[in-house]
Order: sequence, then C-alpha cells, then structure tokens
Amino acid sequence: SKMAAHDRVRLGISQAPEGRGIFPGMSVLENLEMGKYHLKMKNAEIQEDLEKVYTLFPRLKEREKQAGGTLSGGEQQMLAIGRALMARPKVLLLDEPSMGLAPQMIANIFRIITEINKQGVTILLVEQNAQQALQRADRAYVLETGSITKEAKKLGLEVTDKNTIAEIEAAIAGASAPQAETPEVEEVATEEPKADKPAAKAGKRSEKAQRETAEKLEKEARKEAGDTTPQSEEAEANTKKGPRPVTRPRIERRGKSYRKAAELVESGKVYSLKEAVELATKTNPTKFDASVEIHVRLGVDPRQADQNIRATVSLPSGSGKTIRVAVFAPEADHAAAKKAGADIVGDDDFLKQLDKEELNFDTLITAPAYMPKLGKYARLLGPRGLMPNPKSGTVATDIAKAVTEAKGGKVEYRVDKQAIVHVGVGKVSFGADKLTANIQAFLDSLKSQKPASLKGSYVKSASLSTTMGPGIKIETNIS
Repeated sequence: SKMAAHDRVRLGISQAPEGRGIFPGMSVLENLEMGKYHLKMKNAEIQEDLEKVYTLFPRLKEREKQAGGTLSGGEQQMLAIGRALMARPKVLLLDEPSMGLAPQMIANIFRIITEINKQGVTILLVEQNAQQALQRADRAYVLETGSITKEAKKLGLEVTDKNTIAEIEAAIAGASAPQAETPEVEEVATEEPKADKPAAKAGKRSEKAQRETAEKLEKEARKEAGDTTPQSEEAEANTKKGPRPVTRPRIERRGKSYRKAAELVESGKVYSLKEAVELATKTNPTKFDASVEIHVRLGVDPRQADQNIRATVSLPSGSGKTIRVAVFAPEADHAAAKKAGADIVGDDDFLKQLDKEELNFDTLITAPAYMPKLGKYARLLGPRGLMPNPKSGTVATDIAKAVTEAKGGKVEYRVDKQAIVHVGVGKVSFGADKLTANIQAFLDSLKSQKPASLKGSYVKSASLSTTMGPGIKIETNIS
C-alpha cells in the first residue's frame, strides 16, 4: 500500500515491528506518547490509555522515566507493543515478538497477546515459534521455506523441517553447479586437442591459441544466454552506469510540523541566550510538554583523564521530572532521608529488592561504607545509570542533603566520545525566565570544569532545541 504510515494508524492499524523499533534516547513514557503523535486526543484520554498499557505491562510503569535503550530485550518488546496499543488499534500487526527473548519472557509475551485479543483487538501475528503461535491462533498459515524447498525437491534432495534455509541453499548450489557447467565443458572439449598430443609452440595448436578459442566459446555462450555482466574489473569500470539517484535535502524529508517550526530559525545565525530560549518555546512541534535540551561541543579530548568532563549542577527551577529517590544507608539515617523526601529507604532489606531486580527508582543514594555491598549489583545498576558515584553526588556522608539536591533538580552531565555534552534543562511549560536561569546555571558549572591543561578554545559551539524540534545556535561567552 502507498498509504502513509500515520494514515494507516488513523484507520486503526498499528504495528510492533521486528527488532522492536523503539526510540532508545527517549523515556518509556515518551515512547508511549509517540503512539498517539498523529491522533488528536484529550489528556484525560491519553492518561486512560496509559493506565491500560500499564495494567498489561506493570514493569513499564516501574520504568516510566527510564530511557528506552537501557531496557532489557523483553522490556523493549513490551514497550513496542504498548506503543502500538496507544493508538487504540482495531488490527494489531506483530512481527516476530519472541525474537531474541528468554523462554520465560516469551511465555509472558504470548500470555499478554492473548489478553489483548480477548479485549477485541484483531491480531495478525508473524512468528517462527509455531508452537506458541498455533496454541492461540484462530486461523494459521504455515510457510515451509517457500520456493527453496520446491527447488530442492526437484533436484532430488531430502529436505526436512530440521534443515535451515542456509543448509538447503548450500545443498542446492552443490547439486546444481556441475549441471550448469557441464554443457560449456563439453563444447570446449570438442575444440581442444587430445591430452596425449603435446601443444605446439605456435599456430592453432599452441597453448595461447587454445586458451583464446576457449574464451571465445565462453563469450558466445554467455551472449546466447543473455548474460551481459562484465567479466573483468576493467570492463566493469568502462560499463556505462545510469544517473545517480537524487537525494532530497534533509529538511524536505522531515515532517510538516518540523518544517514549519524550522522556518522560524534563521540558518547560520547565532542567537543570544534570551532570544534562543524564546524561539525554542515557539518551535516545539510536538503536542506534549517537550523537554528543552542544550548541546555543547567542547574542544577537549575525552580520552585524556584530566579532560573527561563529568560533574553535577543543581538547576534553580528544577528539571521538570519527578525523580524517585532510593536510599541505601544505615538505619540511623533513615528518618532524615524520609524527611528530605526519599521514596525508598532501606538497609539490608533493600538488597533483597535488588536481588529480585526491582528497580522502581531513578536515583540511588548511599553512604561510603555501604558501597562494597553494592559491588555485586554493578552489572544490574551500571548499564542503567543507577550505580552511585561520588562525582555525581550519590555517594555522600550527608544523606539528607543528597536527597534534597536530587529531588530539587540536580542533574549530572558528562562529555561523550565526540566531545559533546547533552543536558536537559527543563520543559517548554517552564517559560523563558525559568529556562534561562537553568541554562545559565549549567553554563556557569561547565565553565568551572575547564581543564587547566587544555590548549585552545574550551567551548566550540552550542545549540538549544526541544524534543524533536530544530536546533538553535546560541552564544555562550565561554572561550
């Protein structure tokens, strides 16, 4: 169908593609909201659908603020199905939902698929796990590797359901290769002298003449078969090629909302901070309260230890996100931590929660003496950015102060491999004044982190943007 994807969604058709296809840099909540991007719905309706998805996938509720790229394979599959359900589909297309998942997770996914079907949603399932699929299907079509099997049977090869496609193709190639070459060998053989006669030094019976005759016969055979493929690198280089495909500019490949917003940004102009913040709030192409981000390209070498920038900053107006704080500390600090606003407080009982892989928090704060106890959970916490670190202020002796800062909008930033720092500084709904204060606080903190060994400019360029919005170049006044 030539129908655009968003038009198919409006007709009630949603898809969870093979490989999940989620947005790894966006949170679970933002991924789910993208499922309704082209649908005009009220906030109350969106919240209602979110609760339905969270009922089917409670684990997504626990990881609502977590980046999609940090989820496990099973959780990403849940997120892909949940995003498709946010569009209230009549028909749900699922492509290999069990691919790459553990057996226990596969059983869980198929149980949820059954529940979705009972709610009145028609499901078209493409799945290699035939046993699970056939147990739930009202109607099934089984493909037995299609034309490859037919070709193998014509050649007299024995093919069973245990053979892979690669094995069948290899067997076909081995069986058909001699047959394809035999006619050519026979034709050439009629022109070649008998093996018992030695080749002459010159004339038609010389090795050179025999080789040229064989090549000429091969060329005529290819011409009769319609094969015009160049047979050498030189011939291939001289072959005339058609015109290169025309690639449209990137701005033309964007959506209508983005192009309309980009028209407000003057290309090549560097805006002042005040102008950029006001422009950013006007160029938000989304229907939800988008995040405002600042991206700064530095002149440092992240491979050098003293130039690997990493620090924290407390945003005066907060980050706009509700942070769930967990505290793992001695019992003497529990009362102060709860008073400061900690959501989860525990001692050894908290470790039991980690044993179950229940990560229903966004920040983990601990005391220095308790860090060794968290060592065995590094593989669980590290990839998700939850491992406490002294540089980020999550390993502290004053637990109450650390909780207050985390709840009050303290964010961590660090330079990536491309020497760029990315920080979220608030939401569009904050307004220009609060966003300006947050950005200035971040720039002051970044300026204080300038390495003493750095030669040349510290900040090369900076830009401001909203989620899915165009970039706006800004002045930083940091050399």
